[in-house]
Amino acid sequence: GSTEELRATLAWTDPATAVVSDGSLVNDLDLKLMLGAKQLWPVPGLEDRVNNVERAVWSEPDLGRYYLEVKAQSLQGGSQAYAIAVTGHVSHVADATTEDACLGPRPPSPPSLPPPPP
Repeated sequence: GSTEELRATLAWTDPATAVVSDGSLVNDLDLKLMLGAKQLWPVPGLEDRVNNVERAVWSEPDLGRYYLEVKAQSLQGGSQAYAIAVTGHVSHVADATTEDACLGPRPPSPPSLPPPPP
């Protein structure tokens, strides 16, 4: 196995809630680190329901094809942008693609601002 940890971090900006909240997430995304069909992280049942940044750390990973899965536990408004960063002894896999099911239409562009008054 590798002596370098495999680390993956998922982060998103959770939308504001319209009412006073107990701090619960509006959009709760889950990061899973998988090796084939085996879920390595988090231990099932110990998903993070509080934070909008989640990190998976796998010490001394064996050689293999790991992948990340992002799923929404709760999602208001239909979509949530997020970012993923991965560090460790990783290699580019030629011709690897994101599953078509993960790709959606781009959100509409924001409206143009009117020109300033003369």
